[in-house]
Amino acid sequence: MKRVLLLLPVLLISCKSIHSIRTTGTIPLDFKGRIALAKMQAHDAEQGPAASRITAAKLGIAAANAARTDNPDRVEGHYWYAINVGLLADADRLYGVKAVEEMQTSLQRAIEIDEKYDEAGPLRVMGILLVRAPGPPVSSGSPRKGLRFLQRAVALAPDYPENQLYLAEALDRKSTRLNSSHLVISYAVFC
Repeated sequence: MKRVLLLLPVLLISCKSIHSIRTTGTIPLDFKGRIALAKMQAHDAEQGPAASRITAAKLGIAAANAARTDNPDRVEGHYWYAINVGLLADADRLYGVKAVEEMQTSLQRAIEIDEKYDEAGPLRVMGILLVRAPGPPVSSGSPRKGLRFLQRAVALAPDYPENQLYLAEALDRKSTRLNSSHLVISYAVFC
């Protein structure tokens, strides 16, 4: 099977908006290729100098956005779009608050489609996003809601380490209000 690549020019509109991002490379025309590219770029956007991470995240956003536009009822595009938006916000803090909104919208759709995808990935990412994001009026973070998403992720995929680690982080952040035995139990799962 031939892979057809669409060459797209570099274009970044001066407006600092997630929607103004345009691709800086090649985007496969098929769904599987777009998802593979979005995953690869997410991996690349996790490490290295900020400029490289920003470029990788933008390409991942473009690939995932193309996938979710063409296949809005598939979980993968929504999920990898949210992850790449979060990685862009991590590398370029100017995208922060807008990124939280974009991620929540995309993750909510991913949860509606298939909350079990990637070891309960949509629930895990939504949970840690809500735990770490500032609360109102700055953003829409909510440690209580985030904790519920993470508990659901652990219930669906208890053997996946990141689910347990993020739940432990959420419990640690709320440990003053929660029974500390919950935290000990969550950490004990890894020992």
